Amino acid sequence: MVKPRPSHISSLPLEVLEKIIEDINGLDDRQVLVDFSLSSKLFLRLCRAHLFRNVKLFLEPGPREAQGHPSSVQFIAFLASDPDVASQIRSLHIVSSDSNHPHSSEGHRTAVIEHLFTITSKLSHLCNLVIQFTFFTNWSMIDSRLKNVINGLYSASTLRYLELNYLELTTTQLLSLLRIPEVTLIGVSSIEPVGSEEVLHHQGSQTTQSAVHNLKIVMRRPNMARFLANIVRDSSKSLKRLEWLSSPYHEMEKTQLECIILRDLPELLSITICIPLDESGIGDLVTLFGSAKGGTNLCRLESIHVVCDYKRLPDRRSIDDWNWRGVDSMLIDDIYESLRTMKVSVKRVIYPKHRQPSNEIYRNMLRELLDIFREKLFMTLNKGVRIEGA
Repeated sequence: MVKPRPSHISSLPLEVLEKIIEDINGLDDRQVLVDFSLSSKLFLRLCRAHLFRNVKLFLEPGPREAQGHPSSVQFIAFLASDPDVASQIRSLHIVSSDSNHPHSSEGHRTAVIEHLFTITSKLSHLCNLVIQFTFFTNWSMIDSRLKNVINGLYSASTLRYLELNYLELTTTQLLSLLRIPEVTLIGVSSIEPVGSEEVLHHQGSQTTQSAVHNLKIVMRRPNMARFLANIVRDSSKSLKRLEWLSSPYHEMEKTQLECIILRDLPELLSITICIPLDESGIGDLVTLFGSAKGGTNLCRLESIHVVCDYKRLPDRRSIDDWNWRGVDSMLIDDIYESLRTMKVSVKRVIYPKHRQPSNEIYRNMLRELLDIFREKLFMTLNKGVRIEGA
């Protein structure tokens, strides 16, 4: 491509230059943007806002480094060295494969942590943050310095969206997330001894006002439900959408739906929950939907999404014996007058590749599931609630 000469660039109005940069950015070709950024100091400044708006950092060395690409340490060091670059970052995605990466030396880890610490204070416009550890991360083996840096990152006052994957938090740290409008917690666990959460919840709930309106929770294991329910309870006055799901790495796990009390969530418009498709799972739906009663206001729920966890349908006679009538009776109650849609779907479990079911199998499972829900919840259908696949 032909690069514009600086003499021509300087004569263009700033608005025209910004429009050119926006159009180039829309081409989804970062190399073109890089070429323009090198054509003049003015273009460098304007292009930075697009080149560094969304940044992904890898904490361990990757295969691209062996091919001559800049190392993760070099990239993080560059971001740390220039406050004008770091201040352009709006979305930051930090990825760690595991705590004992075979190619990650002590010197590499120390350099990464030091540079990350430097960057933290320069992220003045950070809106979206994703911190991604893995299911196999042993949190007790994570460098304490890195933990402190991570805690500093998700404490940024400018955050509008936060996603944490497989971290361990105290209840105080969990409740500190109430200031963020949209929060996703995947595999997040309690770092505290079992039984200590309720005391800390009582202390934290006196001082924190919730701004959370979208909350997604994917549990690592069911024993974390009561710990994670703390943030649901303390976001009750602001929460509009809740997802409460089981781990994609395990089959037929309960999600302790008794931790969710609908009458305590007066602003909730949409809820997504996961149940094992068995007698206990349908019983849990009765408990959940019954928890809307006893409050001072009608339930505002407009949409319910039930994710069913199963590999194959049980015997039809067994299905007929489940408490479908209890679910149906709850949903036609006047307290659910705002309910318009019930969606059902099949949970997708992460299997080894050779065992992964095909999309066609999942489509067939969903058709079977829809037939059952529409047959068993006929009073809900007659009320005008749509039952559809998701």
